[in-house]
Amino acid sequence: MVLLYSGLLALVLVSYQSYGLRAHAGFQVAHLLPLLLGGLLLGRAALWWGLGILLIALMIGAGVDLSGGAQLDGSTSEVRAGLMASALTLLVATVMLDRLISASRRALRRSEELAEANARLAREMEERERAQAQLLHAQKLDAVGRMARGIAHDFNNLLGVIVGYAGIARTRDGYGGKPIEGIENAARRGALLTRRLLGLGRSRPRQIEIFDATQAASQAMALFDPLFRDRCAMTFALPERPAWVALDRSEFELALLNLATNARDAMPEGGVFSLSLEIEGGNARLAVRDTGSGMTPEVVARMFEPFFTTKPGDRGSGVGMAIVQQLVADSGGKIEVESAPDCGTTITLHLPLATPPAAFGVGEVVARIVLVEDDPDLRAILDDTLTIKVSR
Repeated sequence: MVLLYSGLLALVLVSYQSYGLRAHAGFQVAHLLPLLLGGLLLGRAALWWGLGILLIALMIGAGVDLSGGAQLDGSTSEVRAGLMASALTLLVATVMLDRLISASRRALRRSEELAEANARLAREMEERERAQAQLLHAQKLDAVGRMARGIAHDFNNLLGVIVGYAGIARTRDGYGGKPIEGIENAARRGALLTRRLLGLGRSRPRQIEIFDATQAASQAMALFDPLFRDRCAMTFALPERPAWVALDRSEFELALLNLATNARDAMPEGGVFSLSLEIEGGNARLAVRDTGSGMTPEVVARMFEPFFTTKPGDRGSGVGMAIVQQLVADSGGKIEVESAPDCGTTITLHLPLATPPAAFGVGEVVARIVLVEDDPDLRAILDDTLTIKVSR
């Protein structure tokens, strides 16, 4: 564009030098076209530079007229008047174009600012709508938690009675086998599912205890069977020695259930679910693997965000992995995620090992036990169980 503009001005200069000022008397308005194009496309500086070149062209043309006989025919004053009139016309036109270009550029900048402000407002509205949606979701979860809290106490008491009487039937009355084992496993699944529901909506004091993660994972195996039955194969690799960790056991079991549920959802057509636990140095390394659909890097980067889920609205709350991350972070451990589309997912939890609890022999500890329980059936079974254990 600069070359075109320079070429037009050069042609004007050559024309005036060749034909003089008076020959262009009827065409000087056309010289405004290069000024207009230069000003609009190249800016105000180009406009004023163009005016300077045109003024030089006018003076060259006037010189050509004067040297070519204007002095002889007495038209010198006419040439000078034509020069002044043409220069004044170009100056006035240039000033008007300058103002027009300035106003246009201000309007363009204002339009760009308005467009940017509109885009910023749209982003803020989207963020506000997303925040409102998350708040509404949180309020729904809180309502679920409040409702669950109302029934969980009685339901847990019933499950405790079932587990207690099943234990008495096994130890004192000599009953055993699969029926009693099935009753105990079903009751434990019910208790864990109840804790999972409560974990979505209520805040309770974290109950840190030292327990064997190997034993807890082994007991959780019975809870996985209903998730993967007739769909996926399951493999487990647990160490023979205990892996002592200091965690909230309910949250640990809930984390295992969340990981297993996500693995199940990632394998709608079937696959293999694997859980392994190893002791590496000062950590318990718990790895959960599936051969499902896997995740893209974008999903992996957001998988621990609260309320983020790729599942349909009626199948996922988006809090499961946030619960897992919170458990690991509070323990001082870390999480590793390996996943790719169509290549499955491996989630590894590194949990710091804790000092094993001290073992006390008979007679080393003398304690007074006060049993407090508002449910009479559960109080009776607890009293009976404690009596048996203390008498032993």
